[in-house]
Amino acid sequence: MITRRTIGRVGAAALAALSIALIAALLTLGGAQADGHTEGHAEDGAAAPEAAATTISVQGSASQSLTTDETVIEFNVSALSEQATGAVQQAELALAAVTTRLRWMGGVDHEQLFTRNVSLREEYDWTDAGRVLRGYRYTHSLSLKVEGTDGAGAVIDAIVRAGEGKVSIDNVSFTASNRAATERSVLLAAVRDARATAEAIAAEIGKAVVDTLEVRVTSGLSPVGVTEEQAEAATADSDFSAPQLRGGQEDVRVSVQVVFAAR
Repeated sequence: MITRRTIGRVGAAALAALSIALIAALLTLGGAQADGHTEGHAEDGAAAPEAAATTISVQGSASQSLTTDETVIEFNVSALSEQATGAVQQAELALAAVTTRLRWMGGVDHEQLFTRNVSLREEYDWTDAGRVLRGYRYTHSLSLKVEGTDGAGAVIDAIVRAGEGKVSIDNVSFTASNRAATERSVLLAAVRDARATAEAIAAEIGKAVVDTLEVRVTSGLSPVGVTEEQAEAATADSDFSAPQLRGGQEDVRVSVQVVFAAR
């Protein structure tokens, strides 16, 4: 039999169950709202994609004058003989005479005389009867560095005279002892010149240079050389007179191509 007390107990149990269901639903809804709020906040606070860098490729250049203070003389001592040993002996005797002469010259350090190359080969004449062996040609190629430039002609004169017809002058060039340091300084100045240009371009388009991507040296200057006519004048024999060679100013120029990144 169902009494009022039984109904009351059933009603209380149902109310309790309803309350629990309602609380669970509220908690679920709150969690969903919290999750939704969190996702929305993450989207609002996400950093914007970084803009792509703009590359700026420019050329820079710089130059500096310096005074040449060294002379480099490249010459050959050569002899031809029917026997290979004879060719070697004749040329080396001539070289010994040259070395001795240089030892006694003021302002010349004979220890600055270096071998560049040595060769021994057969030499032929071409006749109507065909190829005829003339003998063996021995050649000793050397390089001499001399301090200063004004005395270059006198040194060449001494080398040629001491060699007694077995010496030929390959090349005479003037350079500066501080050339390497000057080239580095000019190179850095060229890079700075390129950067200044890149920064001006970047500012014009509302950006700033942020990185250097590539540096390439496009041109430089070689030491000043003597003309072919002057070198040939040094190979004359009995009527030889010391050539009047002079060093002077030389411009070291460097150009670079530099690629920068700007944002």
